[in-house]
Amino acid sequence: MVYIGIDLGTTYSCVAIFDNGRPITLFNDDGKHTVPSIVAYGEEEILVGNPALIYNTDLSNILYDSKRLIGWGIVHDLPLAEDRQLWTFNVDTRNKIAGYILHKGTPREKFVTPEEVSAEILKKLKLTAETYLGQEVRDVVVTIPAFFQAEQIAATKRAVELAGLNLRCLLEEPSAAAIAYNKKRKLDDSSILIFDFGGGTLDISILDIKNGNLSVKAVSGDAHLGGQDLDSKIMRYVIDTFAKSFNFDICDRPRLIKRLRTECRKAKESLSSVNGPINIHMDIKDELEVNVELTRERFQELCHENFQRTIYYVLRAISSAGLKVTQIDHVILVGGSTKIPLVQKLLGERFGEGKLKFDINPNEAVAHGAAILAHTLQKYESMPLINLTLNETASNVPNSFEMEILARKLKDHEILFYLNTNESGGTEGTVRIFNSQNCTVEKFMKLCSDQWAYEAAIASDKIFYVCFIQNIFEIIDLKDRQKMKGQFEISLASMINSERI
Repeated sequence: MVYIGIDLGTTYSCVAIFDNGRPITLFNDDGKHTVPSIVAYGEEEILVGNPALIYNTDLSNILYDSKRLIGWGIVHDLPLAEDRQLWTFNVDTRNKIAGYILHKGTPREKFVTPEEVSAEILKKLKLTAETYLGQEVRDVVVTIPAFFQAEQIAATKRAVELAGLNLRCLLEEPSAAAIAYNKKRKLDDSSILIFDFGGGTLDISILDIKNGNLSVKAVSGDAHLGGQDLDSKIMRYVIDTFAKSFNFDICDRPRLIKRLRTECRKAKESLSSVNGPINIHMDIKDELEVNVELTRERFQELCHENFQRTIYYVLRAISSAGLKVTQIDHVILVGGSTKIPLVQKLLGERFGEGKLKFDINPNEAVAHGAAILAHTLQKYESMPLINLTLNETASNVPNSFEMEILARKLKDHEILFYLNTNESGGTEGTVRIFNSQNCTVEKFMKLCSDQWAYEAAIASDKIFYVCFIQNIFEIIDLKDRQKMKGQFEISLASMINSERI
């Protein structure tokens, strides 16, 4: 059975497989590689992607932005207050979960969680893969932003389960991009900055490649900074400009808001290739219409703060990695928003244009990286870059493997951990964790050979991230208290659970 890789994006998602020695992104039934991350709930059917966009139903039942809402507990805590007026769906908090309200205020009112919406997108991509392969698909590698918190990770895992898929690994998007880039252009020893600027998120990672192995030195970014935020700035400008001439509030018309968002997105994309002004036009009724001119200069002015924030996160990541800007050897651009000329200009001014790498498709790179890792896990092969080795050991137990994952970075805490798993042994395994920003691999491996190292780590006042991996990256949850080989009982109440690469 073939393992697949999925890029579950804010605005677009796609699925890829590894075939004939290379990753390929699969076409959907509309002939495109990507599917809009939009789900429409009808009376008797649920539609995903482009059919959902044009579905004849109440607009409040056409849902998007599930990646931005997933894992949040209270709607009003979301850093999206400015944009809520531009949403065409209804949101609320139920049982400490932020989600969507279908048929609000009617007897048919229903609460839908973001993971349920994401699950429908995953089902669509699963079907795309099965149609192409002519066989059932169960196993998947799904990508997530590097800065996703524990609640967002757990909710994403629930989405995968609801979609009827078996999660083999949650792969961080910048690492996926690096894997894809390395497959196309072999990377020598170097320091790499992954600049992943997509439709909904900005994801920055500093990666170090040495002797063919990759370690994540720092991550930074913003789960609510992406192309949609730029669209919203343009929409506000158009709405305000239109209101100066006409006594008509577009914000009171959800269908006009939907159409306006589409027109503003098209204008933004056009400005990446056209130097002249773009006219944002939309008929409203009779002789009433929107006609607002947008130049590249005005667009850059409107979104100045957003663009400056991207550079802020870049510099913060470099600082967290203990590096200088001049020590970055390559800047790999991922995500549709990296096509914006000003983004490239700002990065070129910081790093030099020669260091910017454009030779992978920014819309497919993450899915390709996921597909490469999925193939590796399926075949039990070595994994370039991420320092994952699956080598048979001299053991009487068949299918026994060693896995070594080193120098993970999450927030301001660096994790080094070493795992032994016994595939045939079910739940048996050991996990020893030592957390230190200055711990060398050699020192860590020596410490892990001593039982006291684990006890000392648990007893210390440092923050530790616990993961338990069964059957080679078949990730399972640690409940409130889980015995690990009968030696320790670990409460997760004061720990953050990290179950990703």
